Amino acid sequence: MRRWWAGAAIVASLCLGVGVFVARSTPRSPLPEGFAEKTAERLEVVDGPGPETAPPEGALNVVLVIACTLRKDQTPLHDPDLDTMPFLRSLADRGAQLEDLITAAPWTKAASTAILTSRHALEVGMVEPGPRRNERVLPTEVLTLAERFRRAGYRTVGGTANPNLHSTYGFQRGFQRYWEPRRDWHGTGGVKLPGRGIAELVVTELDGGEADRPYYLQVLFVDAHAPFPPAAPAADGVPQLVADYRHGLARLDEAIAYLAGQLDERGLLHNTLFVVVNDHGEGLLHPASHGKSHGRYLSPSTVGGVGVFAGPGIPAGHRVEGVASQVDLSPTIWRLAGLPPQEDFGGQDLSAAVRGETPRTSRERAYTDTWFRKVNRGAFYEDGRACQLAEDQGLTDRNGVTFVPGCFDRHDDPDHLRPSPEPEALASLAAWRRSAIARGTSFVVGRSEASEGLDQQLEALGYVD
Repeated sequence: MRRWWAGAAIVASLCLGVGVFVARSTPRSPLPEGFAEKTAERLEVVDGPGPETAPPEGALNVVLVIACTLRKDQTPLHDPDLDTMPFLRSLADRGAQLEDLITAAPWTKAASTAILTSRHALEVGMVEPGPRRNERVLPTEVLTLAERFRRAGYRTVGGTANPNLHSTYGFQRGFQRYWEPRRDWHGTGGVKLPGRGIAELVVTELDGGEADRPYYLQVLFVDAHAPFPPAAPAADGVPQLVADYRHGLARLDEAIAYLAGQLDERGLLHNTLFVVVNDHGEGLLHPASHGKSHGRYLSPSTVGGVGVFAGPGIPAGHRVEGVASQVDLSPTIWRLAGLPPQEDFGGQDLSAAVRGETPRTSRERAYTDTWFRKVNRGAFYEDGRACQLAEDQGLTDRNGVTFVPGCFDRHDDPDHLRPSPEPEALASLAAWRRSAIARGTSFVVGRSEASEGLDQQLEALGYVD
């Protein structure tokens, strides 16, 4: 069988040359003895039903990596001089990249809702009004991307290192096998689950499966999430917090590369769409006006999106201009996989732009929103401006960073330092939020059961005060 990454000329004209960059970027040595087993001890498996129908003719395999807390401007996708994520850069060089993707929220649960359902969390009742933490369960009426692929005849395997995508909240739906943090977790082995260990486990689930069926593999890695692994002393001009974060990015890149390498060794990258997106970014007090972490902020550092696509039919080195939203990712992935359109997606299908068939996206505005404990804020991003508002009163956080309502020139004022009052723009943003919240009330939304182990994990990752 001729692999679809063999040959530089074919790579340049047709698809991603996985074999080329896997060989250069993937840790080729096996995991340390017992590494995957120790990771497995901190995870549990949820089983679900298998495919419902015969697979479609000619459909691609799909790999979706959700990279938690990946800040775009700290990668070579934004700054070619940075060497934080060489594998991701190789992937983008051999595929397409969304240049102006805006995340639907600056924290994992809400952003992943948008990625996987094609709807904002507000629109499906997945926000938690008030100061308490979000315990909402994904409504069963809202299809996940995994459910769609399973119904289309795909094998479906998933895993998450972030408890916000736990089955407790409904994110296991659609998967035949889903690896997730244990409910009785008590901090054994550290706060974060290593991406390479999870990659090993989820790929192993494809061994011995139905080879005649395409697969959908989805995994969320937290290697770049705080707490960051300590790095060497920062170079001149680089704050130590940023240096530590970049160390986390390097581990994240290794995990993504390891996942690709394991699929490669099994011959499972043939005829595959490989997608890497982030859920949100990170403030890092860099600049100080963007805050230290995420969740509360709607600045470019926290809502700047990463969207990299590589596979058959996607031109190498393609950069997709124009605004895009995370709600566009599911319909775009679906169509890039070769599947027929489905009318019930909430976002736009950007597959023609990703393939280079149209010059840019057609979206004029992307919304982002956060209802995170005491914070209740929204924003929109257009080509030239960003506008944000707050419906909470605590605008200054514990680090002295103040959220400033208003509109900002994205080109001349990317750090959101010089707001201009634009009442009509802010009124339209407020109206969108009211409409989205009203739509969300039409869904039956459950609440998760309390779990001491999950509470401890969420607290360790900063989601619970």
